[in-house]
Amino acid sequence: MLVCLLWIGTVSLAHAQTAVSWTMLQACELPNGRIDYTSEVELLDQQEITIQGFMIPLDATGTEYALSAYPMNQCFFCGEAGPASIMELEMQKPKRYKLDAYRTFTGRLVLSLAPQGMVFKLEEAEEK
Repeated sequence: MLVCLLWIGTVSLAHAQTAVSWTMLQACELPNGRIDYTSEVELLDQQEITIQGFMIPLDATGTEYALSAYPMNQCFFCGEAGPASIMELEMQKPKRYKLDAYRTFTGRLVLSLAPQGMVFKLEEAEEK
């Protein structure tokens, strides 16, 4: 019986998600706009997280989006926010969203300092 309870506890922990704030992610940003991941954020790489933000379309078809800490007029692309204030969403089931719709997503956080793309990506993203 004890073995079964321990196994069930392990399974539920494997699917636990960490709520992440934009404040935590933006702490990785240096004054010159470069990124230096904090140890706290590095521990989240490849982990399931939950995060809230504003939907920003990335294509004309409305199937590729980024999630932003700020609405479009203040986001990284149009405003003065930095690169740590936005993340690419790789959605399991793409759908259309209104610009600046405030949504909550869960998925696997991927950190990337590649010259192309965003410094954060949420893979297997699902709206919560």
